[in-house]
Amino acid sequence: MTQLQQRIQLVRSRLQRQWMWSCLSWGLIAGGAAACLMGVLRLLTQGAFGWSWVVGPLACGAFIGLVFAWITRRSEKESAYAIDRVCNLKDRTQTALQFMLTGKSDAMRRLQMEDAEAHAATILPENVAPVHSPRLWSLAIALTVAAFILAIFSGPQPILQAMEQSNAVVERQADRI
Repeated sequence: MTQLQQRIQLVRSRLQRQWMWSCLSWGLIAGGAAACLMGVLRLLTQGAFGWSWVVGPLACGAFIGLVFAWITRRSEKESAYAIDRVCNLKDRTQTALQFMLTGKSDAMRRLQMEDAEAHAATILPENVAPVHSPRLWSLAIALTVAAFILAIFSGPQPILQAMEQSNAVVERQADRI
């Protein structure tokens, strides 16, 4: 594996991590909204159904977000595009990647590959694909916390029952009156 391919793979893994975090965020937002609605419904019905109906949509939303991120993985082509865009390499990395995939070798392609390899030494994957929290991550966390709070506090109201026990002292005093 050439240095250029290694850099492309490093950028691809960072892009995939960022994509997964973003999809998880959207899944938690959708699941959290549904879970909060279920929590409010449980609160209004005084705990007519279990807390798992409140937490279930939250877990499903997160799972669906992660599965979607895994199915729609970032490609090497997207990684090469990101490298070219951030490092101002025009389309050197993308072209070199295409040449590597086709396997043909002539003088022009070798020059292009050597040029891309030379630039690959200066590529820092952290600068090309920074991993940071998505814009709506705080909303996703807030909805998750709200759903758990609703799941805990929306249960059935405790039924207070008094025990009937005869107390001889109380009965004598009641008889005097």
